[in-house]
Amino acid sequence: MTKTLQAGQLSNPGLHTVFIREWHCIMRVLLNNAPIEVQTLTDSTETKDAKAHGDSHTTAGTRLDHVAIAVNSLEETLKFYETSLGLTRLDIEVVEEQGVRVAKLEVGNTHIELLEPLSPDTPVGKFLTQRGPGLHHICIGVEDINERLACLKATGTKLINEEPKIGAGGAQIAFVHPKSTGGVLVELSQSKAN
Repeated sequence: MTKTLQAGQLSNPGLHTVFIREWHCIMRVLLNNAPIEVQTLTDSTETKDAKAHGDSHTTAGTRLDHVAIAVNSLEETLKFYETSLGLTRLDIEVVEEQGVRVAKLEVGNTHIELLEPLSPDTPVGKFLTQRGPGLHHICIGVEDINERLACLKATGTKLINEEPKIGAGGAQIAFVHPKSTGGVLVELSQSKAN
């Protein structure tokens, strides 16, 4: 059965498991109020069949990897997150290719990354100069970043990185331009393990 959804209908309790052809269609509904068509599956057998037949357009393997916050000072900002909120610091790492020091904080099944620029002329340094400290990007973890980038290119999505680069923890990363995501910088990340 096919239904057309509008923004705000995604939490409709009458909908069963939704088989979504492209994860970014949901982003478009949420951010641009554009309708999309989805196929509603009524039992888990249909979901298993779709995955068993290699349907590469399911959302399997996507997850919220992290939320990144640009900061002027890791040490000052960590006081709040560790002391006031009681979050656990996983590590601090320098990512030369991106020009940042990154502090990872555990938050349930995801994490927060605090980004401190290594210099004012890095992307995060420029962000801080223009906008000040705050939300920098959200990161969606994917199983196959090259496949996801090819899909996004095929749909005309504006990308900042058309090829993956190396990010924190050795992950392959690429950024999607905010003009294609409703104003939010979105990072795609494939962990080093994949």
